[in-house]
Amino acid sequence: MKKIFLLFSVCALAACTGKAPVNGPEAETTTEPTEEMEVEAPYNTLNEEQMKREGNEFLNAIVSGDLQKALTYFSHNYVAEQHDQFQNGNTKQFITDFFANDYTTEEGSKEWKNIELSDIKGAQVIEVDTGDGLSGVIFVELELQDGKKYVGQFTMEMEMPGSETPTLIGAVG
Repeated sequence: MKKIFLLFSVCALAACTGKAPVNGPEAETTTEPTEEMEVEAPYNTLNEEQMKREGNEFLNAIVSGDLQKALTYFSHNYVAEQHDQFQNGNTKQFITDFFANDYTTEEGSKEWKNIELSDIKGAQVIEVDTGDGLSGVIFVELELQDGKKYVGQFTMEMEMPGSETPTLIGAVG
C-alpha cells in the first residue's frame, strides 16, 4: 500500500511540474564554482612548524608533570571518548596509555614499550610528516631516566573545520 501511495505521489508531483521524474546520473546536478562564489576549505591544513611547536609544548608539559596542560593538546573528541568515558577521567592513566607505543631503540630495533610518565627525563619532536594535510605524524625522541633514548611516532590532526592548531589522537579502546 505504501509503495502505491509513493508511486502515486511521484506521478502527481511530475504532473504538477510538467516534468517526469529523473533517475540515474541525469538526476545529479553539480554547480561549478564561479568567480562570484566564495569557496572555503572546510579544514585548515597542518604545517610542519605548527606541528613541531604544539608537539614540543605537549612534551614540555609531560616532562614538567603538568598533566592538565598536557591534556589540552589532545583532540576534544578523543578526550571525550577515551579519557572521560573509557578511562573515567583518570588523566594519568590516559596519558600513560597514550605513550604505550612501538618505539625504535638507539640500536635501531623496534620495541613495544609501556613508558611510565615519571621515567621520561626529556622529550622533543625530531621530525614531522604533515601527511595529507589533515592528519600527520610527529616523531618524538624520549630520553628516559636511565639514559636510554627511544623514538616513537604520534598522530596529530586538524580536529574540525576552522581549527587553528593540530591536536593529538591515539589508539581507541
